[in-house]
Amino acid sequence: MTLDKDFHTHLHELIVEASLNLREESAAYERKLVWEAQQTRNQAAIPLAYSRAAIHKFRTRVELVTEKYIAALTECGIEISDSVEREILSLIGALTSACHPLHFPPALKSLETSAIQRSYAMEHARTGSLLYKQAANRLRGLKLRDRQKSIVETSEKTTMSVQDSSSTTRCPKAFLSYSWESDAHNEWVKSLATRLRADGIDVSIDRWSAIPGDQLPAFMERAIRENEFVVIVCTPRYKSKSEARQGGVGYEGDIMTAEVMASGNHRKFIPILRSGTWAQAAPSWLAGKYHINLSSDPYLETAYGDLARTLLGVREQAPPIGTPLSTVGNTETPIRTPQPTANYDFDDIKITRVIIEEVTEPRNDGTPGCALYAIPFALSRRPPAEWGAAFIENWNHPPRFTSMHRPGIASLRGAVVTLNGTTIEEVEKYHRETLQLAVSESNKQYRDWKTARDKKLARENAERAEHLAKIADAGSRIKFD
Repeated sequence: MTLDKDFHTHLHELIVEASLNLREESAAYERKLVWEAQQTRNQAAIPLAYSRAAIHKFRTRVELVTEKYIAALTECGIEISDSVEREILSLIGALTSACHPLHFPPALKSLETSAIQRSYAMEHARTGSLLYKQAANRLRGLKLRDRQKSIVETSEKTTMSVQDSSSTTRCPKAFLSYSWESDAHNEWVKSLATRLRADGIDVSIDRWSAIPGDQLPAFMERAIRENEFVVIVCTPRYKSKSEARQGGVGYEGDIMTAEVMASGNHRKFIPILRSGTWAQAAPSWLAGKYHINLSSDPYLETAYGDLARTLLGVREQAPPIGTPLSTVGNTETPIRTPQPTANYDFDDIKITRVIIEEVTEPRNDGTPGCALYAIPFALSRRPPAEWGAAFIENWNHPPRFTSMHRPGIASLRGAVVTLNGTTIEEVEKYHRETLQLAVSESNKQYRDWKTARDKKLARENAERAEHLAKIADAGSRIKFD
């Protein structure tokens, strides 16, 4: 799908509207900075104030236009496909790459401002690049959400179709996610994929499906999105890459945790242990999952059979439920039916302190951003993976924020949140409140998700108990004397 001419016209009008709305605000901000510079009695500070005001105007305009673009897509019911994503990013790229010259009033013409002009050009380029990346990440997340919704709808239709046609041949699709390590390890993965295909499972791996020239991020997104299962080959190296967000493994980890958060479909992702212990090989978001152990050489056939049957959907099932007390003699002991239980409790996660001993040092080498550094914060405990994904999204797009907010700098590992690219002064003055807001929103969203899930389980238990009670009551009345 491509955006039509009328929608492009609408987007152009949004840019014009945003520019008009910002004109007075930007002028007021510029006057404020210039006035503050004048109070220093330092003439050199005044051109710098104009530079800072121009960067602020540029950042604010791009952020506002990006928000209006995304809102327009939502309001018009346009699904974010690959082509729509490219068109919107092309428009945003034109905004972020256009270099707006820095103009000074005639009274400053006599001052030497070439160094300020060079510094402004570099900061403008850095800010434009950061804003473009933020917009790309935002659109990618929305695209994944739309695709997941489409997959769920398609899956529901497919399930109904399969139920209506018992003769349908089942050939599930699976993607193997693994880290490139030794030649022996890569051949082992290939051998496993080959055997699974021989057993009727449409398995794909990168060396079969990706060719030189392909966009690897797009390939990974497509592989995880379009396959019914993702088999994750866990090794210590896979864990280190996943948790450090390195290379393809790190990118795949981001996509998989986002999909679990969006759909709640944990059974799509099947971890297998290839080497090391489970604690050494499993990324944090997989730590509590039921895994299949294929670490021995050769691996156990029972373990491989467990994997193949899971993918084919032919695991051993519980026998049918019979008539209550059909296997015991006549007794007066009543049947105890299970009581529905649900656990909605969730203790809020909090930021407890700045980890002072792990704060890094600024480079201070004169390059853009050289005065910034990383600041870690301790959480009250290690959060669930779903909470972590919500926190990153809430930091990047908080309900409210200041002009000094820095999306894209937050990361979460274990029980530590890190802002990589800020200062302790910024944290104290601006980021502390935004951090608390992101944590609060994440607590609320995770609690709502967990409550809905637990209520569903409780409802299913109650329905099961009611069914058993009806069967028991009817069975006691039916006599064959």
